[in-house]
Amino acid sequence: MKKIALSILLITLLLTMTACGKKEEDIQASGDSMSQQTSSEAAAADTSSAGSSPDSSTTGLKTRYDNSLTSNPTDIRNIEDTMKSVILSVSSSIQIDSLTVMDADLAAEGGYKVYAILTWKDTYSPADSRQFLQTYSSSIAGAADGKLGSLENLSLVWLVPNLNGSASLVYDKTDGLLDLREETFDQSFGTLSEPEDSLANESN
Repeated sequence: MKKIALSILLITLLLTMTACGKKEEDIQASGDSMSQQTSSEAAAADTSSAGSSPDSSTTGLKTRYDNSLTSNPTDIRNIEDTMKSVILSVSSSIQIDSLTVMDADLAAEGGYKVYAILTWKDTYSPADSRQFLQTYSSSIAGAADGKLGSLENLSLVWLVPNLNGSASLVYDKTDGLLDLREETFDQSFGTLSEPEDSLANESN
């Protein structure tokens, strides 16, 4: 009888230990599953955060022409090439030191301004040099206006090493044509002679 009771007790004890071991395994597996789920959620959160935050490589990025003098680089290249061709065709003694193309005022939508610094290498008297530069400038303005209808303003600065002098002629679009607005010659070009009839009137 005692043997039967002892056998029942051992069987019960074994069943209890087996159940406890299985429960412990279930708890451990559940813990591992929760740990994996937490890691996955954290990774997803990191990915979501990375996707929603601005990319440091593009934040504040400006296009190449945002701060340039014009908004259309293709037009700029065409105008530069045309102006260089026009200027150099006037005289082989002209050297282009710089050429700048920029947007015209907002009032002239789609228009452009050109600012050029030129060196004239010929050797003439001050009076003749003045006349040459006036003629060259007029020719450049006329040709540029004919080939570039969008040209609203043309500023030509002339450097004349022979006289150690400089001159500036500015043309503005008026009634659809580039007209001379102002011209300035420094003292190296001398002063314009007064008309003979004016001098005669003063003597009288």
